[in-house]
Amino acid sequence: MSFVSFITKLFGNKSTRDLKEIEPIVAQIEALGPQLKDLTPDQLRQAITDIRADINAATAPLQKESDEIRAKVEDLPFDERQPLWDKIDKNEKEILDIIEDKLNHHLPMVFAVLRETAALFAANPTITVKATDHDPELAAQRKDFVTIDGVNAIYS
Repeated sequence: MSFVSFITKLFGNKSTRDLKEIEPIVAQIEALGPQLKDLTPDQLRQAITDIRADINAATAPLQKESDEIRAKVEDLPFDERQPLWDKIDKNEKEILDIIEDKLNHHLPMVFAVLRETAALFAANPTITVKATDHDPELAAQRKDFVTIDGVNAIYS
């Protein structure tokens, strides 16, 4: 028995370790499947909108504080700016940590919604949903996969 095979038997290979790590997440995604199967495309979009809103709400106070500091830092003498820039850096790190935690928390739902949306497109290449503020922006950018028809956005 070689040293490498001994180590592999002792610790396993990377592929096996990675699979063990993601199995609980996959199980959560599978568990969400039945409750998402009957949702309309608009309801699936709303689920993602709610997740975005949760992330934005969690980071808003720190983002607001950083924006306020940025607004006044340029008016200060150069030697007084560094502590404020340090505070902004600290806030940005905290914001990234919050986003990471929130994304990890919402990961199963996002993947489950993505899977159901992909299934909708597999069954029907054109999906009509109620237009949101983002849809006219996409249509204005001449994205060929979205058209606006009254209050509906049509994705194909």
